[in-house]
Amino acid sequence: MIFESVLEAEKTMVAMPARAIRTFVWDFADEGVHEVLGRLADSGVNGVHLALACHGGRYYCPHNPKRALVHAPDGALYFQPLLSCYDEIKPRVHPEFGSGAFVARLIESMREYDMIATAWVTLFNNQSLSLAFPECTMVNALGDRLEGTLCPAHPAVRGYAQALVEDLAHRVGVDMIELQDFAFPSHDQFIGARWVDVPVGQGLGYLLSLCFCEHCRRRAEELNLEVDDLAQRVERMLHRALAGDLSERRLNDEIADPYNSLARYAEARAGTITTLVDELNDATDGSHAGLQLVLAEEPDDAWRWGIALHTLRQRMLRATLQPGRGPAPRPTFVSRYAEVLQLGRDLAVDIPLGVPHTDDYSPAGAIQAALESGIDHFVFSHYGLVPLDMLDWIDALARR
Repeated sequence: MIFESVLEAEKTMVAMPARAIRTFVWDFADEGVHEVLGRLADSGVNGVHLALACHGGRYYCPHNPKRALVHAPDGALYFQPLLSCYDEIKPRVHPEFGSGAFVARLIESMREYDMIATAWVTLFNNQSLSLAFPECTMVNALGDRLEGTLCPAHPAVRGYAQALVEDLAHRVGVDMIELQDFAFPSHDQFIGARWVDVPVGQGLGYLLSLCFCEHCRRRAEELNLEVDDLAQRVERMLHRALAGDLSERRLNDEIADPYNSLARYAEARAGTITTLVDELNDATDGSHAGLQLVLAEEPDDAWRWGIALHTLRQRMLRATLQPGRGPAPRPTFVSRYAEVLQLGRDLAVDIPLGVPHTDDYSPAGAIQAALESGIDHFVFSHYGLVPLDMLDWIDALARR
């Protein structure tokens, strides 16, 4: 039944826009809906990814006519939700944009410009909800609650995610729902200052991120895994690694061993995320909206966070690859995902237009890497956070 519903949804979904751009609600509220949409249309944009549930923080807005800085609360919804749809976890609603019909009118205006409306949503990296519902946060082998994370194995968290997707698909009426942070979060996804004076490599970071809450334990026990023994083993490894008595290489060897219990625990985590994606897909049934997953992890490391790429490929979902502002052109990141997912024209690459994190990044290099991998759909980041002349990159691409 799952595959039948996905196939049916695939028949009715709109085509993925070739040139989309990430935006925030305040971009349109402050600059004017038609002024922004007209400018984007003139630049060749035919899709808008609108942040309707996103990270908080301080946003620097170079061309906003009303404010240079926007202080956004973490994890807030930027539309008026139907609260009766949400069960145990009630969403945090933005005080300015969480009521009224502004977003509904904005989406109607997008369609006047023949633009695809995509809701850009952050799921489980959520500081405010983890503080309001601490019992829903991830718990590592040391018993530390990972503030800022929601555990996707927790029934209340899964219920919240389903209600959010259903709200967006059936009542807000977007064309697509792009899900960021839809898998197990990492220990370092924290809003606030971090003080780290010991080396935390990939292996140690992975073990710090493994959740051993009662719900993760129960799912692993269903695979006949001795979870208590594994948790104690991981705890010992963490203490030794943090004290410098266990090397990163040894940690990675232990994690990579397919015959130990860590590998089987990874299977349980993958099952948690795969079934969640199926549930979220089902939440869109009866609407024309589809899901689009953001993939920011290295493709060969996605399993660490519960993302089974070969299994997700069978769901025939869409995806946005987010290689970030690393060294251009990152050919292996993009080409490897293209090879594994085999999504064709249902695969897009995120192109940052802002200040690069490395000297050798450029939008041109990132675009070229995608084109060489057979991907010609792009999501540019972010309209309100970069100078307007950066839109020329989109215009040049549209004229190719």
